[in-house]
Amino acid sequence: MLKAMIVDDERATREKLMEYVDWSSLRIEAAGEAKDGAEGLRLFGVLRPDIVLMDVRMPRMNGIECAAEIRKLDPNCKIIFLSGYTDKHYLKSAIQMQAIDYIEKPIDLGELHDVLTKTAALCEEERGKLELAAVRVKQELALTMASDRADLPAIKKRFESIGFSVSLNDVFRCVLLEFGGRPIFEGEGGADVVQADRITDIVNREFENASLPCVSGMLDGSRLIVHICGGAAEQTARIKAAIEGVQQTFGCADAGGNGMVTAGIGKSVRGAENIRKSFELARGALQLGFIRGFGSINAEETERTAEEFAGIEDIRQNLKRCYQEENLAAAIREIDGWIAQLAERPGKFRISSVKAALLSVMLHLSALAEESALPISGEWKKQELLWAERLNRGTLRDAAAFIKELLQTLFRQTGQKGISRKIRAAIEYIREHYGEDLSVVAIADRLEMGSTYLSTLFKKETGQALSEFIEAYRMEKAKELLKDDRLKMSEVAGSVGYRNANYFATVFKRSTGLYPSEYRRMFAR
Repeated sequence: MLKAMIVDDERATREKLMEYVDWSSLRIEAAGEAKDGAEGLRLFGVLRPDIVLMDVRMPRMNGIECAAEIRKLDPNCKIIFLSGYTDKHYLKSAIQMQAIDYIEKPIDLGELHDVLTKTAALCEEERGKLELAAVRVKQELALTMASDRADLPAIKKRFESIGFSVSLNDVFRCVLLEFGGRPIFEGEGGADVVQADRITDIVNREFENASLPCVSGMLDGSRLIVHICGGAAEQTARIKAAIEGVQQTFGCADAGGNGMVTAGIGKSVRGAENIRKSFELARGALQLGFIRGFGSINAEETERTAEEFAGIEDIRQNLKRCYQEENLAAAIREIDGWIAQLAERPGKFRISSVKAALLSVMLHLSALAEESALPISGEWKKQELLWAERLNRGTLRDAAAFIKELLQTLFRQTGQKGISRKIRAAIEYIREHYGEDLSVVAIADRLEMGSTYLSTLFKKETGQALSEFIEAYRMEKAKELLKDDRLKMSEVAGSVGYRNANYFATVFKRSTGLYPSEYRRMFAR
């Protein structure tokens, strides 16, 4: 709430303003009153009001003189002059003092209310700008403090610029917060800057409400760094409570009810030159959220050397054996046992090596699907880069569930009995290359088989001639393309492997009973 002070040598005027102005509706506190400029100046030093209503002519020190002294103490204070005189000299002085307004006595309460409304709005606007500027300075300061080449004199200067009393020899502690493992904003746009300011301000307030003086700033789109300063940096329980407050404030939870704000707490260190050590420990602690799950609060008090995960080849070989033996249950047990081992000792292995091992297993299953010429193998190949991104935005539990989904799909498609691996490979090749010049000889060469043997085996296992299968598959793809009337007929023909549009039309008519143009008229969108 804003504060106002009244300075007037007329008691009746002071009482009238204190009693009859609707201060509460203006969200202003009438904090005090003084009977002359000298007394008003002393009271100003105590109250530090945002607004001063002041008579011009008073004994000992008049309003203009008092305003000049107030301006030295607080250039942003809003001054409203009150006077029963319309002396041009006083009006000119009021303008020089940058007064908000000049109200003549007897005071019209309606006029005064309008002036105070305008003044309060101006105060709130300026206060908001100052608070925002302080937040952004703190954000820059937070990033500077975590730098491996921190400029200590610059850090000291920035602390002073925001009125933050701290010694560079004090105790500091770094906390990293990650929001859901995925960006909450992206890019460099103005809207994203506002979002970063809002998030940083919320976190600052939660920590300060827990008596944890701090500066904070966004590291990137999903992570925020908090530096706790002073003796409170050693209060681990209080820090965890503040983090829980942040989790509750953002209200982020996954389907299982787990908090989606994950935290890493570094060790408290003495001296600003050691802040980087606390930051590194906080970063390592935050990575443990991959093992323990989103919403976990992880603290690292000591530096440790995590091992590289070295058992991945055994896991791949065991999964391959389970696949060859068609034992899905054993494959699932292999994954569950491995994940349980990782979860029991979250700090034993480097998180980067754990993620690399998980991705290696996913790629191994993709390779098995390709070797077996399963229909899903082509789609999996296209998704492998997305799998790596998925790992970086999920948890160990998410990765385990996804690997088991891949296993189930792999075993289910392999379970299609009656079709040999060679014929599955031929079918997959046709599905990937139907838009090219395909022939039985070319497919047989690809599979290192004789063309006559391939044709015979394909007919035996599928009940359909290989050339008929190619034609039927192309016609199904052509039907999909014909529904898009933006494509020329020649483009449709070329897309499904026919260089001659007339010949394509003949084949389509033979297959469907309609010419392509007739089919398009029926199904075009």
